[in-house]
Amino acid sequence: VALSEDAGQIRLAIEGPAVPELAPDTASGMASLPQRMLNQFAAQMGGQASIRRIGERALVELVFARRQQNTSK
Repeated sequence: VALSEDAGQIRLAIEGPAVPELAPDTASGMASLPQRMLNQFAAQMGGQASIRRIGERALVELVFARRQQNTSK
């Protein structure tokens, strides 16, 4: 798990074993529920989710634009 900020973007990266639920070709049915939930969560926060398979590992990244803090009182 890694959390970073760069150029106004916040990136949450999670790496772990590649499981069928995170395979790119899992696009329908109950098996696709984890991917749909990640995409919906990211969209609700104004971000994007991506899933990449690297050999026997999966990398899930959620990227969000950093919101400006309102410092006025």
